[in-house]
Amino acid sequence: MDVFFSNTLNAACNAAGFPTPTGDCQTAPTVCLIDGFCSNTPATPIPPIPFCTGNVLNNPSWFSFVGTSNAFVMDVSVSNCVGNANGYGVQVALYAGCPFSSANVVTCNSACRSGTPTNYVIRISQAIVPNTQYWMVIDGCNGDVCDFEIDIISGIGSPNISISPAQAISAPDTVCPGQAIKATYPLVTHATEYQWTVNGTPVNTMDNTLVHTTPLNQPDGPYEICLLKAKNPCDEKDINVCKTVNIKAILPVERFDTICKGANVTVGNRTFNQNGDYSVTIRTSRGCDSIVNLHLTVLETPDTDIGDIPLCKPSLPYRSPINGLNYNPGLNHKIILKTNNKWRCDSAIIFDVISVEAIAQITSSGVLDCGNPASRVILDSQTSDLAITPFDQNANQTPDSIQIEWTKNGVFYSNKDTIELAIRDTGLYVFKYSVFYKNIRCDDTAQFRLRFNAPNLIQPLLTGISNVCVGTELSLSFANLDPSASNINRAYEY
Repeated sequence: MDVFFSNTLNAACNAAGFPTPTGDCQTAPTVCLIDGFCSNTPATPIPPIPFCTGNVLNNPSWFSFVGTSNAFVMDVSVSNCVGNANGYGVQVALYAGCPFSSANVVTCNSACRSGTPTNYVIRISQAIVPNTQYWMVIDGCNGDVCDFEIDIISGIGSPNISISPAQAISAPDTVCPGQAIKATYPLVTHATEYQWTVNGTPVNTMDNTLVHTTPLNQPDGPYEICLLKAKNPCDEKDINVCKTVNIKAILPVERFDTICKGANVTVGNRTFNQNGDYSVTIRTSRGCDSIVNLHLTVLETPDTDIGDIPLCKPSLPYRSPINGLNYNPGLNHKIILKTNNKWRCDSAIIFDVISVEAIAQITSSGVLDCGNPASRVILDSQTSDLAITPFDQNANQTPDSIQIEWTKNGVFYSNKDTIELAIRDTGLYVFKYSVFYKNIRCDDTAQFRLRFNAPNLIQPLLTGISNVCVGTELSLSFANLDPSASNINRAYEY
């Protein structure tokens, strides 16, 4: 708010043509033509009332008016103040509601003066909301008695209501019992109150929008919403327009669904997958509650679980003869068999692909010592293992049996876990480890070639006469034999 002070006064006040202000906002009169309104602060004080500036009201004069624009400029001419030891003049406030409080104060000032009383003007420039009732209070400073006059410079005119032509009420054509009807009429210039009726009964509302909730037991049929008048404290005009709204209940919907096992049906925000009857309340596009009674039948899916399909690891992946696709080891593989019969569900073949692996291993205690006739070597196959994957905690994955077999140079030798070999048993030993699981056999082999630990032979040196005559005796001798091989039988060949 902009406030200006001036010592220039307007024409003399003619208070006889205006209502008399009161000491509180609740009984304040409405000044319909506020330009030129004049009165005075009363000589009889009241108990102090808190004021918006932190001061108090002592002898207030309250009145109201209707705002007709977005802003106004107003002069409050103050004259003939009596004055007192604490000063003279008036304090002014504008409120957008009654009872008044700091929450609805629009503008507030204390223009109290000191010294010898003189006449002066307070100019107020303020933004307001059109078609709104405002309450103004003018109070004597410290109870001073002063005359005042309101002069409108711009922005506030006659609050007469104008309706030309009458318009239609906006409301839904159909609602459900228990649903709220929202009816709106375009704002009427300068109207602060609207008089509505519902089926001929007055409704307590002052707004241009009526919200009325229909009874839950309201029978189907017409419902009449009427706007009779648009009013403000200074004027009222008849409108007399009506809107017929049809009340129509939404009957429950009976829904019968059939699905296959594993599928779902969604009604509203709920999902169902079991046989049964269900009742669901949903909100329709009209904003009404609607009941859907779902009758759900779930057909069994004719699944066939053929169990495990074990394969030796080198034979993987499993190629299905049904669809020609490859499947790696895993649980719960599923092949869907489609059907065109609407009363049947697609079937499925379920199976596990199991990898079976035999792992043959040989460990050796050493080599045969060629110079030791008692030398022995032990070949051990007990570190051999098997692998059946993937692991299924619900199935017995123990092999049916295990078979072992040793061959020497291609001939059966033993079926024991370990074999002991002597100096005479050199050769190629092959260990075959066989795992029997359900209807398959998986083999793996490991081999070991047993050799002597022979000494290193040094090229012998032959000495003797190299040139002799026919018939002459020849004498030859050897040297550089390995002295560490004294315990080895020697063979000589010339």
